[in-house]
Amino acid sequence: MAFIEPFRAWHYNDYLSERIAELTASISETKFKQPETALYAQPFHSFHLASPVDVPPFENVDRRLKNWKIDKVIKQEALPTIFPYEQTYQLPNSENFVKQKGFIVLIKIEEWQNKVVLPHEKTFAEAVQFRTEILKNTYLHTSPTHGLYQDNELQLEPYLEESLQVPFYEVVDEQGTQHKLSKIQDWNVIRLFKEVLNPLQVIIADGHHRYESSIRFMQHCKAQNPQHTGNEAYNYHLIYLTNSIQNPLGLLPTHRLLKNLTNFSATDFLAKVAQYFEIENLSSPNVLVEKPFEKAWAFGLVLPDEKAYYLKLRKEAFDKEALTWQAPFSLRNLDIAILHRFLIEKVANLHEGNQFEHLDFAQYSEDCIRKVRSREVQVAILTHKVPLQEIFDVCQSGYLMPQKATYFFPKVLSGLLFATVLENEFYPIYLPR
Repeated sequence: MAFIEPFRAWHYNDYLSERIAELTASISETKFKQPETALYAQPFHSFHLASPVDVPPFENVDRRLKNWKIDKVIKQEALPTIFPYEQTYQLPNSENFVKQKGFIVLIKIEEWQNKVVLPHEKTFAEAVQFRTEILKNTYLHTSPTHGLYQDNELQLEPYLEESLQVPFYEVVDEQGTQHKLSKIQDWNVIRLFKEVLNPLQVIIADGHHRYESSIRFMQHCKAQNPQHTGNEAYNYHLIYLTNSIQNPLGLLPTHRLLKNLTNFSATDFLAKVAQYFEIENLSSPNVLVEKPFEKAWAFGLVLPDEKAYYLKLRKEAFDKEALTWQAPFSLRNLDIAILHRFLIEKVANLHEGNQFEHLDFAQYSEDCIRKVRSREVQVAILTHKVPLQEIFDVCQSGYLMPQKATYFFPKVLSGLLFATVLENEFYPIYLPR
């Protein structure tokens, strides 16, 4: 059962609210640190808490947070609140605007095996450890995970609509997405939200590293607390929940980029590819933009010196591999799983222990081609987006897709709200239920 609670959010003080667009951005879990150096030039940008560049030592971010509180850079809500959140966006190559509505709350942390909160993809241990250390030193959640639930009766939507008529934040991000945030503080309405979510499962759409770091943090605090009850503040995680029945989900592909491969040879790489795939030469990498390859088990490949190819996995290669592949067919049949099993593991010889330093990701084929041309990366592998139903199927199977299998668009802005799990600042567990 999914237990949610309102919370007393920290957010930017009034004198900074007019500059909220300059202080917020969507966060990436791909690397320890964000590459957008211009954002860090803003002394109060949320990334200084969410993805600080001056750690370790992690005491630096703890000191910064305490100073922000003392200097009233951020302030705390007086009342526990549910925060309705709306995003209005356009998908790439579409002229239509789409609205996605949900709400930001705290959710009681459940370990994966309890099957209350379900993951669909693996994580990088290094990124989880980084986030866990930030939590240990700040007791602050800085960026909501995005979770999906299914309520066929749409019981909460009227309350979200009404609240969002009076937003306290409205901001347009650099990708043109409009973000609105409002408040619900009526305890009768809050009780309804809790009752609706209570019997449901939640599927993590985006933010697996953040949620897993909360599990690790909870385990750390539990081990140090002989009086642990399960109701302590550290048992809660910041999450943005959307109803998958009502909201159209923006899904984009997550292409793979290979970098820092030792003794890399494009000729040798292609020879290894030929052991498993049928290969079609292309006149230019631009063909992959103009005419994406949409067949199952098929990919685009970009190598240095303007070399590009269509790849199609040979059925005999799949059948042979299936004899030793310990995973359900719902996972083995996925393009993203095929890509990792054959191109990442067998051809590039990258496995879970060494992938973090050699893998990067991009959502747009143009970016992939540009990075190979500029020699930022050595190989680009273009794939398809994973359909939502296949994500649900994998969640229920108990298996996981490879890291960064999906890209949900738009991202939640980091910095609109911060959630404390310090006991003396934490309200929800003391409210009537």
